[in-house]
Amino acid sequence: MAMENLRMEKPSSPKERLLEMEKSGLYVFHGSPQLLDNLSPKQATGYDEEKDIHFNDGEEAVVSSQYAEIAIFRALTHQSQFPEGVDTHTGFGADEDGPCFRANKAVIDGVKNNSGYVYVFKKDDFTPYKEIEYRTNKDVTPLEIIRVTAEDLPSNIEISKD
Repeated sequence: MAMENLRMEKPSSPKERLLEMEKSGLYVFHGSPQLLDNLSPKQATGYDEEKDIHFNDGEEAVVSSQYAEIAIFRALTHQSQFPEGVDTHTGFGADEDGPCFRANKAVIDGVKNNSGYVYVFKKDDFTPYKEIEYRTNKDVTPLEIIRVTAEDLPSNIEISKD
């Protein structure tokens, strides 16, 4: 085979791989700093900014999103990724342009050496819960586990003042 017929493809980054899977619409994603064989339902919590309180959000479940970048963000910015006493504030959501993110300076400064894992599941095994969430109340085994680093973070993280 002549050299000009060889085509060397650069392996895709973890983020590129996850975004390709997202485009298919067949998968949902869960981000965690922990490497686990399977995920079990846990109590999800929400945060009310106006009242400044955390609350239980629905029944125990494995929570995932149709947006791979949300899972990447959660895997890398989870409170357990930072030293005790570091005041971390993060948030995420979605608008007409897709997922959006915010984090305070402590998170932005501290996330550089973090790594985590994105768990990929069949979307059909989950039920839509909110506009950016899918849930299941069963134990689930991922189809794939992809390690992510700060290089994979979304590019549109707004730095918040808190």
